[in-house]
Amino acid sequence: MMLLGHLHKVVPFFWIILCSFSVNAKLVEGQSFTLPNGLQVVVIPNHKAPVVSCALWVKAGTKDDPPGRSGIAHFLEHLMLKGASLTMAEDTVMKEMDVLGAEHNAATGFDLTVYYQRLPRHHLPRAMSLIAPRLQGLRLTLPIVTSERKVILEERSMRTDNIPEKQLLEGIFASLYWNHPYGRPTIGWRHEMESLSLEDAQAFYTQFYTPQRMILVLAGDITLKDARNLVDQYYASLVPQEDISLAPLVEPPHHGLKTHLVNCHARIKKRSCYYAFLLDMGKHETISFKDAVGLELLDYLLSHDTLGYAYEYFVREKEIATHVSIAMMSPTKLQPAVLCSVSPKEKITREAIAHAWDMFFEELPSKIKAENIEEAKRRLLRAQRLKSDSAFYGAEELGSAMVLGYSFEEANAWPEVLQALTIEDIQALAQTFVRSRHAVVTAEALPCEEGPSISREPRQNKPLPAFVPVGTLVKGLTQ
Repeated sequence: MMLLGHLHKVVPFFWIILCSFSVNAKLVEGQSFTLPNGLQVVVIPNHKAPVVSCALWVKAGTKDDPPGRSGIAHFLEHLMLKGASLTMAEDTVMKEMDVLGAEHNAATGFDLTVYYQRLPRHHLPRAMSLIAPRLQGLRLTLPIVTSERKVILEERSMRTDNIPEKQLLEGIFASLYWNHPYGRPTIGWRHEMESLSLEDAQAFYTQFYTPQRMILVLAGDITLKDARNLVDQYYASLVPQEDISLAPLVEPPHHGLKTHLVNCHARIKKRSCYYAFLLDMGKHETISFKDAVGLELLDYLLSHDTLGYAYEYFVREKEIATHVSIAMMSPTKLQPAVLCSVSPKEKITREAIAHAWDMFFEELPSKIKAENIEEAKRRLLRAQRLKSDSAFYGAEELGSAMVLGYSFEEANAWPEVLQALTIEDIQALAQTFVRSRHAVVTAEALPCEEGPSISREPRQNKPLPAFVPVGTLVKGLTQ
C-alpha cells in the first residue's frame, strides 16, 4: 500500500520537510514528549474541524530487509493490517476502520514504515485500541501469509513488471548501489518475494517493531492533555526490546566505472535518457539538517519549470530536449542518489545528452544567483501557507523527518533554516555535485516494435569528465 501514490513514485528530495511557514520561525505550534518505553509522541493541536490524524512511524524499511528476503518490510506492513491481535480477529481491523469512517492506509519506504488514520475526533480512542495491540501482539497464520503474499506479487506485476520504465529504474538503482540495500526495490525482487514466509515476517516484526523505534504523531482537534491520556492508556504498556540494528552500510569506491542500460519495449511510447550517480557529500556521516534543507532548495532551483536551471539549459538554450527533470532519489540522511532524465529531440544521441549534463553541472555553481534563491524561498513559503489550512498540517512533515533521525526541534525549525540559507551555502552544495565521482549510470528507454529487449553494457574503466553531473533524490513508497 502507498501513502500518497504508487510504488516508486518520484517525489522531491527531502519530501520529509518540503513545507515551510511564511514568516513564522516554526512549522507548527506543537509539542513533543517521549514515553518511558522510548516511544516518541508529537502533538499538533488544530481545532479547525472535529477531525484528527493519527500516524505511527516505524524506523524500519527496505534497507532493513535481510539479504535474500527483499520486500519483507513491505510484506509485514500488509500483514499488520490483516493479522489478528489479542483483541481482534484476523482480517477485521480495516473493516472496523471503515465503520469508524476513517481514511486509513500504510506505506513502506527505504528507511521507514508508516500507518495512518484520519477520522472523527470521538473515534480516536477506538482507532488506537485497534492499532496499539498489534504493535507487540500480532498473530499471524499461514492462510493470511499465503493470501497476502499473492497480493504483493500481483502488486509488483501491476506496478513494475508490466511497466518497462519502472523496470529500467530498478536497474538504475541496482547499478548505482553495489553494497547498500538501497539498490533493492522497496517492494522486493519477485524471486525473493515468492519465498517470504510466516517465519520471515515474525522475525522482522520481533526485531524492529519495538517502541523506541516508533514515533506517534497526533494532529487535529486534540489537546496535549487528551493526547497524553490516550497515549498512556494504549501505548505506555509496550515493552522496549534490545535494538540489534546493524551499522549502516557504506558504498565502496566505484573507481569511475560507468554502466549503460537499455530497455527496448513495445509498451514504451517515448524515448527517454537517464543519467544517475551517487552524491558525494565529502563524508560518511549523515547529512545535516541544514544541508538537507539546502539540497531541497537547490533541487527546486534545478528542476522547477520556470525557475529551473535545467529546463532553461536543455529546452530553451540548447534546444536538445522537450522535457527535463532532476529528482532527488532518496529520502535518506546517508548515501543519496541523484537521477536526471530528459526526453531528447529526434536524432539527439544519448552521448550528446550525457555530455550536455556534464557541461551543465560544470557550470552550475556560476549559475546560482541570489535573486533566484530568494524567489525560490518565497515560492516554497507561499506553497506552505496554502497547505496550512489543512487540519492535519505539519503531521507528515514532522513525522517523516523525525523517523529519519532529525529531532522535533530541527524539523519544526524548517522555515527558519530555509530563510537563513545564503548564496554561499547553495553554491557550496552545487560544488558538492560537481566533485561527485561515483559510478555514473546512464540508461535509455526506447520504443521497440519487436517486443521486450533489455541489455546492459559492461562497466568500463574509462576516465570520467572533469566533473560528474548532478541529479535528484527519489524515494519509493510502497503501499
